[in-house]
Amino acid sequence: MAAVAQGLILLVDDNPVQSRLYGDVLQAEGFSVIAMPNAKEAEQFLLANMPSVILLDIMMPDVDGIEACHRFRKLIGERAPILFLTASDTVDILLSAFKAGGDDFIVKTSGLQKLVERVKHWRNLASRGDTPARRLAKIAQIEKRLGPSPLAAAPAPAKP
Repeated sequence: MAAVAQGLILLVDDNPVQSRLYGDVLQAEGFSVIAMPNAKEAEQFLLANMPSVILLDIMMPDVDGIEACHRFRKLIGERAPILFLTASDTVDILLSAFKAGGDDFIVKTSGLQKLVERVKHWRNLASRGDTPARRLAKIAQIEKRLGPSPLAAAPAPAKP
């Protein structure tokens, strides 16, 4: 079966229309896709299953994607890459996503071909075991681009 050869994708998104669309596209590419509407159900799934890639929406009710990523990393360590699905690509959100343990992000308006490309790319990279180093390099790159925090650069108040 082609789905087994391509791998299992865990898709965590509270939008059923979006989940169905992404699931259909990835299944057409030979992946097996399990869609979960929230982080709690996804955590239960991860207790007994290991996907090749996790796709995780950032904006979800109850537990957002950033917190969910922290939880998933505690459960599975570095055994699967986590790719964030986001409507926003602001630097502060992306930095939080990488610091939470995310490996990459896909802006939802980028198109379905981009989704497929990123999933295939990370499925292939996952076997190399260097995703934590890549994540740290990405965090450093973003922080360098941001420059020093205005709060960190403020001089300490003079002692009386």
